Amino acid sequence: MEKGTNSVFIKAVHDDTGVFRIIRISADDSLDRLARAILASFDKEYDSFYCFWPDYDPEKEAPDENDLYVDSNVPDGRFYCDKYTLRQTLPGIGKPFMFMLLNEEGAISFECYVTEETEKTTTKPGLIQAAGRSPFDDSNPISDLKYLRRIMNLHPIDFRPDDFAPRAVSEIASMDEGEIKDLPEDIAYAVRNALGADVFPPEAEEKIKKAFGIQ
Repeated sequence: MEKGTNSVFIKAVHDDTGVFRIIRISADDSLDRLARAILASFDKEYDSFYCFWPDYDPEKEAPDENDLYVDSNVPDGRFYCDKYTLRQTLPGIGKPFMFMLLNEEGAISFECYVTEETEKTTTKPGLIQAAGRSPFDDSNPISDLKYLRRIMNLHPIDFRPDDFAPRAVSEIASMDEGEIKDLPEDIAYAVRNALGADVFPPEAEEKIKKAFGIQ
């Protein structure tokens, strides 16, 4: 990790579905906190043992015991996740590491990457981008606008146009002018700020401008 890094953006991709989440978290948070942030971002309860494989090697059929940082509830572990920080353990930008949930049926795997390092500080993990319905969600699909609001509540000051979840863009682009006019104030603010930043297709951008009376 680069000197001066205070927080990182981590992309966690569910192996079986390709659904992913991007999380911002302090570089000095523990692996245990990262695990709980990943689970929360996928609406998954903390009900299984988990482990990280920071030095993931795709050539290896399975990790060795010394490769793994484990949940503090795992007996006789060598490296426990609550004792090590991201700064101490994670590989550099773009290098994969694995997060695995362990249960009686086997392992559920997430391939993870650090996508960005920043000098900005953050006090708690935040969901930055959500793409696709959680594979653990057996209820009705959740509107990505709700994810967008959750993101804004976490990071209202430095919210960026490229923080839009892809399906939130599609959802807004498919609305008619009346629906866009009726967007809640916080969502409307984010949409207006994203105009001109190549977030929305050109035809959708024109429709949004008309809805908001922007010339």
